[in-house]
Order: sequence, then C-alpha cells, then structure tokens
Amino acid sequence: MLKKLYANKRIRIASVLILIAAVALLYYYQKSTLEADATPTFQEAQVARGNITVELVSDGSAELDVTNLAFQVAGKLQEILVEPGQVVKTGDVLARLDGTDYENKLTRAQQDYELSKISGQRQIEELKYQLDTLETEYTAMRQIEDCYTEKEMKEKQQDYENTKAAYEAQVTSFEISMASAATDIKTAQDELNNTVLISALDAQVLSVNYSEGETIPENETCIVLLNDCNVKAVASVSEIDTSSVYVGQNVEAVFDACEDEVFAGKVTFIDSVPVKDSSGLVSYDTWIELEGGRDQIKTGMTCTITFITKRVEDVLYIPNKAVSMSDGQQVVQVKSEDGTISKRGVTTGFTDGTIVEVSEGLEEGETVLVPVTVSKTTTTTSTNQNNGFMPGPGMGM
Repeated sequence: MLKKLYANKRIRIASVLILIAAVALLYYYQKSTLEADATPTFQEAQVARGNITVELVSDGSAELDVTNLAFQVAGKLQEILVEPGQVVKTGDVLARLDGTDYENKLTRAQQDYELSKISGQRQIEELKYQLDTLETEYTAMRQIEDCYTEKEMKEKQQDYENTKAAYEAQVTSFEISMASAATDIKTAQDELNNTVLISALDAQVLSVNYSEGETIPENETCIVLLNDCNVKAVASVSEIDTSSVYVGQNVEAVFDACEDEVFAGKVTFIDSVPVKDSSGLVSYDTWIELEGGRDQIKTGMTCTITFITKRVEDVLYIPNKAVSMSDGQQVVQVKSEDGTISKRGVTTGFTDGTIVEVSEGLEEGETVLVPVTVSKTTTTTSTNQNNGFMPGPGMGM
C-alpha cells in the first residue's frame, strides 16, 4: 500500500515538472517570435526647405459687410439705375418708385393745411371781436354801476368770461390743428422722398432683388450693397484654446468653394460673450478680416481658419524621428549618394512635433534615415504613418 502511494506521488511531481517546462518553453517561443517580428527598419527623408508652423485650426464662415437698402414705402418700381457689380458713391440715386400717389397725398396735405389755417383764423378773429366788444361794454358798465342792477352786472361779467374762455380754447385748438396739419405735410413729404433710393456710402452693388414694374412692399430689401472694405469671417474657438488666439494674430483661411487659394488675414475681435452648445461646450466667436476674396467669397461660405501660433520661415527641416542622441550630441544618419551611411552631428531648432528645424549639420537635398519599428501585424499601419516621407528605394519596410 505504501509503495502504491509513493508511486502516485512521483507521478504527480513528474506531471508538475512537465507542465512547468511546457509553460517556460511557450514563453520562450512567444518572446523569440515577438523579437523576430519587431525588427527595426528605416525610411529615407530628404532635407527640405520651407516653413514650420504651430497652429490652431477651426471651422468658420464668411460674413461679408453688406448693407440692405429698402424703400420705406410700398409702390411700383419705376426705375432701376444700377446693376450688380457696379460701384456707387455716397448720395447716388439707385432706384425710384412711381411717386404719383405720394405727390397727390402731399398736395392734399398742403391744401388741408391752408384750409385749416383760414378756417381757424376766421373763428379766432370772430371770437376776438366778440371778446373785445364784451370787454368794452363791461368796462363801461362798471364805470356807472349804479345804473345797472346786480343781476345785469353779473350776466355781463359771465358773458365776458365765457367768451374769453372760448377764445383761448379756440387759439389752443388752432395751434394743435396747425401742428397736426404740418405733421401731415412732413409725413407726406417724407413718403415722397422715400420713393427715391439713395446710397448712404461708397460701395459695390451686390444684388438687385426687383425688376422695373414690380410692386415692392415697404421695408423689403431691394438692393444689397457690399461695403467698400475687406471680407470678414467668423470662427468659433473653444474656451480651452482661447489662450492661443489674440487680436492682431495672423490667420489663413481656405474656403470650400475655392480650395486652391489661401487667404491671409488677422484677428480683429474676440467676442467676450460665450456660446454654449447643447452638450455644454463653451466657445467664443472670433472675427477675422481677410485680404482679398471680394470677388470669390460670398456671405455664409464655409471655410477652415488656421490661427498661426508660431511660424519660422525658409528653414531646413527633417522629421523629428530622424534625430537621436549619441554621447550628449544630436545626431542623424545620413545616406550619401553612393549608398554609404554615416552618423553626423546636427543642431536643431523649432519643431511642430512632427518635423524639426535644422540650423547646422545638413544641407538641402541630403538624405537622412528615419527609424521605423515594423511588426508583422502593424506593417500597414506603420507604413501609413510616415508623416508624409516615403520610404526610399532599397530601404525595405
């Protein structure tokens, strides 16, 4: 019995040892496989010359500085004197309505004024005559009061006071009537004046919305003027990015409608009133004045606004990853025309995180090697993430 138990124990110990050996062998195999799969390789990159920029990008839209002109009275459009694209000056007549009805209204208002004036003055004169007569009679009666009864004296006095009150009321009514009639004349004159549309600024005609013979409602935009100034755009800047944006900052704008052209500009205003979207994110409208684009850009066109945080221009640059440290010195691997590879010390400067300025050690057009770690499972991904630098011939991925 004891021999059997001892034999079983030896079998269990042997099984455990075999399992441990199998796990160790599997670990070693996996480690060897990973090390074999992850092999360093290189891409070639040319030493290039250009600009390096640190920037903040935001969506935006064009906001042209336009003025909508409308007749303040309704009427039939009699004459259009301008067309889209035409440049106008302050005081130029742009369009006219048929003013016949408004001329007639002004004439009636003037006639009513004169009639009211004549009628009111006649009534005032009649009451003034009555008042003067009563005043004379009452004054004479007071000089010989003994010849009149107390009742007669009171009646005469009451007649005088009533007539005086009527006279004063008539004068007041006449003044009010004349002021009202004068207002009617002014209103009619203003309406007649408003049948002529006049430019209040130097500008360019952007659009004409009605044709001659059409009836235009009052305050309906008839002509749109493009103010004689630069195109404006507005972008929404997140609150976490506001520290990178400031008035006077240089920007670049690319519009979807004209992708091949970059419009330079400057930040002119940052709204202090926040805009909060449905998810609670806070942003601030930032206004930009662009150079050019008046002929291509229209209000509401969408664009991409790039805020230039920092830029160095006309410098040599290479990929960041091409630079390594050796004995405290920045070095790169340079491939010569005959294919030989050597290390060379360099001095770097400004970087945007992807490429870096090289101020010493390299010349434009030279080839440097950029180390890339490639594995069997990530080869495609690594190839696509080469920051725009294509592998050189014979450098194998």
